Amino acid sequence: MNTKTIEDCLELLVGFQTAPKGMFTIKKEDYNILTSIGRQVVRGIGLTDRQHELLKTKLLSYSDMYEDDITKSLDNLRIPLRKLNREKTIKLVHNQLPSILGASEELWIAVKFIFNKKFLTATEKAKVGSVGHIYDSKEKIHYFPFNENNVYQVIANFQNYNFDIETELFEYFQKVEAMSNNEDDYVPGIYSFKLKNLSDRAIDFMISNLGEPSKDNLAIYNDRKDQLGLYHFDQKELEESLNALTVLSKKIVTRKEYNVLVPPDVYPLERVLESILELNRFPLLVVLPIEEPLEGLVKINKGLRNIIFQQDMSVLFRVNNDKDSNKEFNEYVKLNKLNNPLDTNTKVVYINSNKFPKPLLKSKWKPNTVLTFGSVRMHTKVSDYVNPLDLIIHYDTDISPFNRVKAQTL
Repeated sequence: MNTKTIEDCLELLVGFQTAPKGMFTIKKEDYNILTSIGRQVVRGIGLTDRQHELLKTKLLSYSDMYEDDITKSLDNLRIPLRKLNREKTIKLVHNQLPSILGASEELWIAVKFIFNKKFLTATEKAKVGSVGHIYDSKEKIHYFPFNENNVYQVIANFQNYNFDIETELFEYFQKVEAMSNNEDDYVPGIYSFKLKNLSDRAIDFMISNLGEPSKDNLAIYNDRKDQLGLYHFDQKELEESLNALTVLSKKIVTRKEYNVLVPPDVYPLERVLESILELNRFPLLVVLPIEEPLEGLVKINKGLRNIIFQQDMSVLFRVNNDKDSNKEFNEYVKLNKLNNPLDTNTKVVYINSNKFPKPLLKSKWKPNTVLTFGSVRMHTKVSDYVNPLDLIIHYDTDISPFNRVKAQTL
């Protein structure tokens, strides 16, 4: 008599082979797992080593229900054991993802594992805190672009699951974790009104431009945080400094976008110019519309008259004298002595939205703020010049659809 296989014993138990009625009764807690494995072997899919060990234990507990001794059947396989790649690795790999769209980064964190609910949960948590996740479904590998944040998110969520983590990557994680847990020793910022974790040269530059950090200027430092590379501020002290500002200035400092929309029906132009002065945001580049630039020039010049000396302002364009308003513009520039040459002491520069002036291109003069009078469509060279700046104020009711920028309304 041929010895039954372990698959035969399982199929008899779960009802996939004919057995006398009432011969087998499966415990409630075993039903789902045994039935699932039973369906698997009926389809001709072999057991894994872990399934095999589980079945041997389970079937022995039902051995008294079988007509024959099943002990010898437990290691008698109808289908060879199925070998699984149980690799659980986190490695740093160079760009080897030609088949995956968007894989342009040079270095990637590669996380590989076979299906496991706990690992999938860890992956989802890592994805929430990271940027740029890509999944290679063929190779079963999750990729994350290599950067400080992604290294921290990935390893922090997987390190307790006994993954084989590349030594270099884990050491990098430990450094990032140490920085995260000890901001005072690593993160550039202002701690108790002291600049820390910066080079002496950077500290000297900041103090020479803005002064020693204090309650009076902490908000201004925060306004320039992206320019200066500052990532930490004591929140209580910062809030006190912010509360000393005007409403508009506070909104500018706490902006989430570099481009901000300031509606004229909410804030008169004088308030905008006051905020630029309050935040020490000069030099200022003013972008006037190609059509009827005189209105903006007159209003802004009047607002700045008691703030900036005329010799420190320069209009770098003229308009054709083909209509009266154009003649008035050119005459206004001349009469108000705004035709000054551009130099490093210039505080305000006016340009046309449609043309980038050569003197500005050749000059070392750099603006700290851009003010567009109306959300005007800019020439490509003009937009390329202003877009990298960290404060671009659009003084208008809404953003022009031709201005493809994300702006925050203040």
